[in-house]
Amino acid sequence: MNEILSDPVEYRGESNWTRVVHSWFHDATPTRGGSGFYEYEERVGGFGIVWPWLALPALVVFVWFAVRRRRDLLLALILPFVAIFLLQPYEWWSRFTMILPALGAVAMVHLFERLRSPLRPALEIAVVGLVLFGAAAATGRVDPAGHGRELSAFRVVRLATAPGRERTLGSLFHPEYRWLDSIPPNAPVDVELGDEPRFISPVFGPKFSRPVRALHAHSQQQLTAELAVDRPAYVLVGHGSRLDRLASRPALDPIYRDRRVSAYRVTPATISVHRP
Repeated sequence: MNEILSDPVEYRGESNWTRVVHSWFHDATPTRGGSGFYEYEERVGGFGIVWPWLALPALVVFVWFAVRRRRDLLLALILPFVAIFLLQPYEWWSRFTMILPALGAVAMVHLFERLRSPLRPALEIAVVGLVLFGAAAATGRVDPAGHGRELSAFRVVRLATAPGRERTLGSLFHPEYRWLDSIPPNAPVDVELGDEPRFISPVFGPKFSRPVRALHAHSQQQLTAELAVDRPAYVLVGHGSRLDRLASRPALDPIYRDRRVSAYRVTPATISVHRP
């Protein structure tokens, strides 16, 4: 899996369990680097500030209680959670281990119900305060995949009643997909698979009704043949890539270009060059 999902630079050279401690400690800090508190896929941290300060200590108490007095809870609840956690390929990545805060929430309820000291109201107030702080920090800005344009929470609320044309992926986050808003929803598109375009799913359209096929050509002749077979209306490739250089030579009409991608309209003259 490391060949598909690269590790964050913060974890380079660390062992897997050191990364777990690193990730959980990261949630304990009230401020974070960058412009947003949380981001898409959140590889460093992600459980929220309640986890390291309250849920994790409560979970330790809960496990100790189950070992001493409730073996049924240990076998039916805690050990399955532990097994799932240990079998994950990325124990430090919150998106794969979100079951832990769920168990931590159960542990906090268990702990607070058994406290009979003045400490209990203080802990309950702390939970509410940290939850509100975490919710505000996590939703203050919306950071989409691929480091697109961030939106403030106030902008998100205003967009709730905006026309659909103002709420597309291209108009809000990733401008390289905005040209898709102006083409027919069922117009077929051939795309390059690689680092760019970053995401293929937007090409399928808002209802996933658009036919999309991958380009694999390594020569001008192969590209012409592929276009003749697929008969796409448009082509989307990475800017400056081999396919971009090939696509600029036949009778393709460039309709969009930036530092990431190039988009072309396929003319009838291109398809008629080579019919299957």
